[in-house]
Amino acid sequence: PVDLEKFEVAFDFGIHKVNEHTIPYCLLDLKIPDKVITPFPRIGHLVLNFYCEGSYKNSFLNYSRSQASANRLYIAGLFTEDSLQLEQEGDCKGYAIRMHPVIGYYFLKLPMWEITNRQIEITSILNGSKSMDLRYAQKNDSIDSIDHKVLQQFLSDFLPPKNSYISDPIYHAVNKIIQYKGCLKINELAKEYCMSHRNFNRNFLLKVGISARSYAKIWQMENAMRLIMENPKSSLTEIAFRAGYYDVAHLAHDFKEKVGILPTSFRSNDNSLISTYLTTESKDN
Repeated sequence: PVDLEKFEVAFDFGIHKVNEHTIPYCLLDLKIPDKVITPFPRIGHLVLNFYCEGSYKNSFLNYSRSQASANRLYIAGLFTEDSLQLEQEGDCKGYAIRMHPVIGYYFLKLPMWEITNRQIEITSILNGSKSMDLRYAQKNDSIDSIDHKVLQQFLSDFLPPKNSYISDPIYHAVNKIIQYKGCLKINELAKEYCMSHRNFNRNFLLKVGISARSYAKIWQMENAMRLIMENPKSSLTEIAFRAGYYDVAHLAHDFKEKVGILPTSFRSNDNSLISTYLTTESKDN
């Protein structure tokens, strides 16, 4: 659980434009004098994080146990099991941006399974002359906002043009899973997008990092969490039905397995970071 006495956080939201991309972001202002452990549920997008200045550090306590510090641009892949346990400490302003996994594939140009369950400093993946300016600025300057000219140029150089993914059937399959909040027949997607089951599954794993069935489960759970947060007076029976579950027992089973707590405990959770990450949307879907 989060020790709120040790945790000060303020939120703001904004829109950043890069080439053809309209990027909504969440701006976090963190003041954490001592180490705290914060749970983050699995979500269906990649997350770009940039921590500006300050003394901030974080560390994954489960999954890859990767670490992050201020003045670096990171990307976190999809998580395959239960909630991330994130240890945080220090002060900073941070930007959180959700990214469609298929856009992430064309952005990073590597199999998405390579960043599953991990956060990675982006300049360690994207080598070459175009990333050298950002790498130098991260080591020698203080990048104080998402509008910093070096960071802006880096995103302009590397974010893929829309025509590179708009015709990709996996991009549209992901969007359909999002549209139906995970409640659809996965084995019919390959047929809908004129692909063999083998080719569909192979490409989905390549460009998303997990199977289509596992990805759909993330969105079903994310929808259930949103419904619980947005409808505090609704019964769990109603929540389970609206989220596509047969009954509360099946909802509770998935919560325990995929979130790490029961839905009753999630309902009483007062960690505002969770609701922020669940409601900061990507407009590039």
